[in-house]
Amino acid sequence: EAPVVILPDTVSAPDHRTEDPLLMVPLGNGNARVPLWSVPKLMSSENLDRRKVTRSVASMAEYQRLLYVAMTRARDELYICGYHGQRAPKPECWYEIVKAGMTGLLDGVSDVSGIQRYGLAPVYRDEVPAQRVETGELPDWVMKPFGKPAAGNPVPVAKAAERPAAAVARGTLIHRILQQICEIDAGSRPAFISQAVTRAGYGNELADQLTSLIQHDAFAEVFTPEGVSEVPVILASPDGGQERRRIDRLVFTDHDLLLIDYKTDRIWPRAPDDANPAYLEQLARYRDAMREIYGSIPMRLALLWTEAPLLMVIPDDVLDRAAGQHSVNHS
Repeated sequence: EAPVVILPDTVSAPDHRTEDPLLMVPLGNGNARVPLWSVPKLMSSENLDRRKVTRSVASMAEYQRLLYVAMTRARDELYICGYHGQRAPKPECWYEIVKAGMTGLLDGVSDVSGIQRYGLAPVYRDEVPAQRVETGELPDWVMKPFGKPAAGNPVPVAKAAERPAAAVARGTLIHRILQQICEIDAGSRPAFISQAVTRAGYGNELADQLTSLIQHDAFAEVFTPEGVSEVPVILASPDGGQERRRIDRLVFTDHDLLLIDYKTDRIWPRAPDDANPAYLEQLARYRDAMREIYGSIPMRLALLWTEAPLLMVIPDDVLDRAAGQHSVNHS
């Protein structure tokens, strides 16, 4: 499964003229089969013609089954690409099958430069009532020019070179699954996790662990569909430049902003003060960036230890100390 699936060639339908000249005919009631030469029509028999038709029907059924498989792999968008030369595509090809099925089924069909788009009919209003919008003063950060992007100066958090390759690969997989899981219906999440884990070469243990994590009541507000994953943010660097980072998860609750950083370490701390200083310093910088944008909105910043599992909310005083220590180290 993927968010976007592109089918580049959907007009190459099965052609009986290019089928294998050998017919594999069952022998008796067993599993054994014997080859039977597919002779030209003038030399054929009724029995042989019937077997040819049966094979062609089976070939077309398999062709249509593969179309179903291809179409159901798209989670958000499916692109059906077709072409033809002097001859029009055969009506039984994938392109024509989809076109015939969609035409008349959905409203709002648009055709621009040969590209047909199917969807629900748009609803237009002749008049939009005027709305009064209250505006406030722009925050100071809006008018501040961007500095020069920092080159080759990453935040020293969980350096890949310092971790075994297997741990890095496992952590990357977990991050990718947690990034996508909130976009999937709750009932389909276990199957998605199992498929992703199996495809990556891991066993049921990791799939069960992640399924238990996302279904646990303690983490319900983390994996709510109302949150946002992989949020890009620009952080100020000590030398006056900017560093581009991504926040694992942001959730606006009824009373605050919850910011979560996923951690896949096999060993986790007992208390926030014991967490990796680099993790805490990064959270502190995320907090500063969010304050620049949202002002005094209440915030909770947390580390989600996937191995525990544990959602560890980091108090402001711990983040303040981490930020202060970072400033000392770079002074």
